Amino acid sequence: MTENNGNLAARDASGRFGPGNSFGGRKLGAKGRFNASAMESLGNLVGPSFTVLKDKLAAGDLKAALFVLTRFLPDSRVIDMPSSEPSAWADAMAAGDITVGEAGKAAQALKVIADTQEVKELRHRLDELEALISAARDAR
Repeated sequence: MTENNGNLAARDASGRFGPGNSFGGRKLGAKGRFNASAMESLGNLVGPSFTVLKDKLAAGDLKAALFVLTRFLPDSRVIDMPSSEPSAWADAMAAGDITVGEAGKAAQALKVIADTQEVKELRHRLDELEALISAARDAR
């Protein structure tokens, strides 16, 4: 045991609990037992759950179909646009080729790309200015 700010700590040099730990701590294997039993309980539900879902789908239950579709289909799609210009996206949205949400996500992505390019350009210009200042100092 070591003393830390006047408090005894039952830890060894590597920070592990020492033998005869009277300060508490989780019993060996306590976490693993709970997780194993919880996972086993969940595993026992899988078969019956799929059977119920299959029966509901066969009966034409729309809620069951919606559940399956929202869990297993992607929530977005790949959009092939001929141009990254905002007018092209606005035209596609007006024509109904893309949704407002898709246009919004695309606008956010294009803004991040533009901001990144602007930062790179500013960094390049700053490097040029630093080189000019350094050359002017060396010339003195």
